[in-house]
Amino acid sequence: HGHCHKYDHITFLYSGAVHVVAFRVDMTSQKEVEGTRVERHYQAPAAIRVKKEMWHQFTALEDNTGATCVYALRDYAGEVVQEWDGNMEPYT
Repeated sequence: HGHCHKYDHITFLYSGAVHVVAFRVDMTSQKEVEGTRVERHYQAPAAIRVKKEMWHQFTALEDNTGATCVYALRDYAGEVVQEWDGNMEPYT
């Protein structure tokens, strides 16, 4: 169904292939910003950069497609930390 983050991150596609739809979201209205939609196909291996405030959805195009997101650990205030405090708020 897609989602959006407050921070840039990388999605590593380690097997298979995906179709990605992304567009910038106005964080006040939560609506798509016109003219920002991007659609691309990626084949593994690939490192896919997802910019902050970009709503994004990955759709697997092959069986056994696998990907994982990598981003900095952040505390409740959104500051980068070495150990995660368990709070999901900075990532939503």
